[in-house]
Amino acid sequence: MALPPKQQAFIREYLIDLNATKAAARAGYSPRSAKVTGFKLLSTPAVAAAVAAAKAERAERVEVTADDTLRQIDEIASSDLRLLFDDAGALLPPRLWPDEIARAVSSFRVVTKKAGEGEVEHVAEVKLWDKTRALEMKARHLGMFIDRSEHTGKDGGPIRAEFNNLSDDEIDARIAMLLKETGVGGASRS
Repeated sequence: MALPPKQQAFIREYLIDLNATKAAARAGYSPRSAKVTGFKLLSTPAVAAAVAAAKAERAERVEVTADDTLRQIDEIASSDLRLLFDDAGALLPPRLWPDEIARAVSSFRVVTKKAGEGEVEHVAEVKLWDKTRALEMKARHLGMFIDRSEHTGKDGGPIRAEFNNLSDDEIDARIAMLLKETGVGGASRS
């Protein structure tokens, strides 16, 4: 079953940055209700399936796998700068850097300074990708950090989210009611 053009536009826009609110606005939905609209669209089974299929097609097209991604995260997390230098302590030219270290480098520059009369000094600056972030991503993949939040509805019951067939105004009213029931009250979405 073909999706309406606006939903197709939402899917294309969502794949850009995986931000449902921005995707809804860029696809032509009301910017005022883009947050709720994006949530509703991603909750719609046909749209969710189309997004999943589009992500899988893109991953296959660019030949990206979870293994490749994890391997690169591991290279950054375990990078060893000592491999950038020769036995005398001089920085190797970039063409001689081992691949696994070269991939961990986010930027490289050489600054030439005057050191004296007729002399110049070359200062190399090597900056790596964020090693701490790579270690955190690796640890999360391995299940070392488990972030869990448990949410329940009124009196510990299930949360009911039946937004698919509601208008934006009905959704706003339902959210206001839920906020009041949970004691958050006074909060509004923008």
